[in-house]
Amino acid sequence: MRTIKVSNADLLQEADHTSLSASATAAGTTLTVYSITSFAAGQALIIGEFGQEGSEIVKTHASTEPTGTTITTATLVKSHPKDTKVYIIPYDQVQFFYAATEAGTKTTLATTDVEEESLETNYSDTTYTSGFYFTRFYNSIDNTYSDYSDAIPYGGFADNTVGYVIDLTMKELNKQFSATLTYEMMLGEVNACLRFVRGKLKKWSDMQKFNHELDSALVEDDYTWTLPSDYYDPNSNRSLLSIWLEDQDTLTYLDKREFDDADRDTSSGTPKYFTVYDGSVYITPKVHSDYAGDSLYMDYYTEIVEVDSDGDLLTLARFDMVKHWLKWQIRNIAERNGNPDYKDGDWMMFNTILTDAVRREASGQKHKLKPFINGITYRDSLNTDFDKE
Repeated sequence: MRTIKVSNADLLQEADHTSLSASATAAGTTLTVYSITSFAAGQALIIGEFGQEGSEIVKTHASTEPTGTTITTATLVKSHPKDTKVYIIPYDQVQFFYAATEAGTKTTLATTDVEEESLETNYSDTTYTSGFYFTRFYNSIDNTYSDYSDAIPYGGFADNTVGYVIDLTMKELNKQFSATLTYEMMLGEVNACLRFVRGKLKKWSDMQKFNHELDSALVEDDYTWTLPSDYYDPNSNRSLLSIWLEDQDTLTYLDKREFDDADRDTSSGTPKYFTVYDGSVYITPKVHSDYAGDSLYMDYYTEIVEVDSDGDLLTLARFDMVKHWLKWQIRNIAERNGNPDYKDGDWMMFNTILTDAVRREASGQKHKLKPFINGITYRDSLNTDFDKE
């Protein structure tokens, strides 16, 4: 048997809400609230919190609009005390699907009501022993759907996926999703961890991209191109390993001031130099007609690719880095009112693993160092006759 779980807390992301200004009684058909702002006919509401005993999902009346402090609803099943929160939720049901392959045709397994007294809505499948599952939320009032979830493998997510590390972290801490610890928050923290790790070292070996075609057909007098969107640090050349024209030598880097000197000659020719600033790469001389139609290539270091779902792979940071970061942040949020504790064991373990990874990392590329004497370089890279001021 395979049980598929959907986090109900996702329904409360940025949800509009109010609170009962008077108690509501079972079998009643109205709610008296402090404010009816954003409430309307034909909505799904949850009275109370997911995972809280006594919570209830109810629909507002199909045609009677809220007025004053009164919301007309379907018949209530439970009673609710004054000051209980009332949320507008976009969906009131969950649909579960099966497919033999990740891209295969989906077969509907079940459509179930969201389990309001639980933090999750579950479905247990006893038919299949392999393949993939999918879920999506469904609004039974207006027949609208959310996007499908990522494919959920029968055997569970691989241990280098976002879903696996989030599930394992929550299990090890004995935590469940809630209005505070949401799935979106977890995704945000995974990305925060990846960005933190990325910033600790430019030359991560798995952040290299080789033979990227910046331009597939050069045009005479071309001289500037926008850097790729995943280029790391677009305001400098430190992420650019090399750049070259098809069948030509690699261009030589000049800083902005050197490049401006070299660029006094605006005629086209054989490109020799390049610089990088403000999100673009520039070459000089401009492309001569002899090179029109050729390609321009570059090797560079990339920015991280942010994750947004369970099936995304953690390709930059080692699994344990993300796990310890998440544990640290969950405790900060759930137990410390958001105040980070830098003496926390998981924070210290995260830093130990990160330090070891930086120390052992090897990009495989050679990097030349230019000697400076007393802060002055005696290299005239341009070999020009321009006057030096």
